[in-house]
Amino acid sequence: MAQIHICSTIRVRQLCQQCDGKKAATDSRLSKVKSKMTELRQHLNEKYDDCMKHIDEEASLKSSSEEEEKETMSPVEAFLKAKKNEKHAHLMMLGP
Repeated sequence: MAQIHICSTIRVRQLCQQCDGKKAATDSRLSKVKSKMTELRQHLNEKYDDCMKHIDEEASLKSSSEEEEKETMSPVEAFLKAKKNEKHAHLMMLGP
């Protein structure tokens, strides 16, 4: 298969030594970068999974505390709290 040389428009069977060296150097650099990226990705996945465990634990604690609040909260307070948490609550004038 003939390849086109970068510096000219003639067709050559192979890349010249200089271009072949540049290509080999670039390929080795890219392989090093890819290996570093996979290492970093694994490291971040480990750390992120640990963070997600903590977030899940906190969420379960919050949900249990919210359930306790709902049990002690009057229906009017529950309604007002739900309205304050809505998307356009800043446009409504609700009391405390």
